[in-house]
Amino acid sequence: VTHIAASHEAFCAVRADGRCVTWGGAKFGGDSRGVRDRLVKVRSVVGSFKAFCALLSDGTVVAWGDAKSGGVVPPSVEGDLWQVQQIVASHGAFAAVRCDGRCVTWGAEEYGGDSTQVQDQLKNVQYVTASKRAFCAVLTDGSVVSWGDPMRVAELCDVQEQLQDVQQLTASSNAFCALLGDGRCVTWGDPGFGG
Repeated sequence: VTHIAASHEAFCAVRADGRCVTWGGAKFGGDSRGVRDRLVKVRSVVGSFKAFCALLSDGTVVAWGDAKSGGVVPPSVEGDLWQVQQIVASHGAFAAVRCDGRCVTWGAEEYGGDSTQVQDQLKNVQYVTASKRAFCAVLTDGSVVSWGDPMRVAELCDVQEQLQDVQQLTASSNAFCALLGDGRCVTWGDPGFGG
């Protein structure tokens, strides 16, 4: 086994031959029989609360589990999932960053599965970080774009001007913390979670 991932009640292990083995609650992605034939040459896997998404060596993805938690890739975004280099999961959605710097999302809207309102800003994405209910993308110019839970996104507005030259971004369940190039940290989100 080279890689493991978890949902709320299930696990997924990637074997050295690039195949996946899942176990645990079937409603939480523990049953991957429906996509087993597609789970070949798997590079990595991430889990949301009730689903998994695998990144394959050819840059495509395979998702399974609860559809509302991102376990089914909708036809509206399936054609956009190529040359994927990173997959991140919130509690109920997935975000995929492509090699061309674009970001594709699916899953529950309230967990960041719908990024249409910020899609024009999601260009030149370096990487994405997820909290429980929102995603934040760090762009190549060091700025940040956020979407998902309106409360988390609104809180970003309070610190947006400070978020220049972001070097690292991490999240707790309900807050984000950015490390800037000058060594300062900027946080936003629920104060009880570090915001």
